[in-house]
This record gives sequence, structure tokens and C-alpha cells, in this order.
Amino acid sequence: MVKQSTSVNRPDAADVLELPPGVHKVEWVPDMRFPLCGTFTLYLEDYTVGYLLRNDLLRDKRVKFVGLRQPHPLTPSIELRIQAIDASPLQVFIEAVRRQRTCLSLLGALFKAAVDAHTSTVGAVESRPDALGTAGSGFDDGAGHTAPVTGLEGESSLNFV
Repeated sequence: MVKQSTSVNRPDAADVLELPPGVHKVEWVPDMRFPLCGTFTLYLEDYTVGYLLRNDLLRDKRVKFVGLRQPHPLTPSIELRIQAIDASPLQVFIEAVRRQRTCLSLLGALFKAAVDAHTSTVGAVESRPDALGTAGSGFDDGAGHTAPVTGLEGESSLNFV
């Protein structure tokens, strides 16, 4: 039996990471049949960004319809079709992008703060003896990761760090 290569249809990594010269990241094409309708093409994006924007747009009271599709599985682009009720689809899209950027930057800041708090807590916990009096011993999750057991002093539940 002849083994067929699976990388025949795979696009080059440079095609997925960089826009060709003269191509913009977002393209807006108004629909001529419906007055408050149009299609946005987002290049070098996939359903991750598409679903974020689609769900945000569906929560907006000024939006009647939002469709999301990927023209071809090997093409790194998505299309968002927006039909608004009383506002410009362009304005509604820009506001949704701004809301998502704000939300994602807040999420990034919260994540960074949680990682910083965890790393400072782990350092303090590992240097302190645990309830058994041995520093460094603790809970093994079965994957080779150990976590110190804390909170045994007078508590009924175990807290794993």
C-alpha cells in the first residue's frame, strides 16, 4: 500500500502568519440588496475570533442577524455577515471589536495578576514546612507534578496549591 502525504494541501506557514502586500486585515463589503447589511472578511483569523465577535454582536439590540462562515478550511479567513436594524453595520462591528479588546485586555490583566499571585504564594508555601513538618512534600497528581498540602491547621478541607 502506498502511503500518501498529508501535507499536500497544507498551506505554507508564512501564508498563515503574514498578510500579502496590499491586503488589509479586515475588508468591508456592503450588501446592495439590503440597506443595513454587509459582510466583513477577516484575514488570518479563524472561528476563535469569529465566535467572540458573533456572540457580542448577537447581544446588541441594534443587530438583527449575524452569520459566520469560513470560505474554505485551508483558507485562514472568516466572513461575518451583519444585518443591523437602525445602525450602520460598520459602526456596530467597530463597537463590538472595541468591547472585545477591552474584555480580553482585562482578562489578560486578571490572568497575569493570578499567575503572579500564584508564583509568589508557591514560593512562600514551599519554603514553609507543611502540616506534616516536611517542606517540599505534598500532593502528587499522578502526572509527576507535586503540590504542597496546606490549610490542615484546624480546617476540615484540604487546599491544594
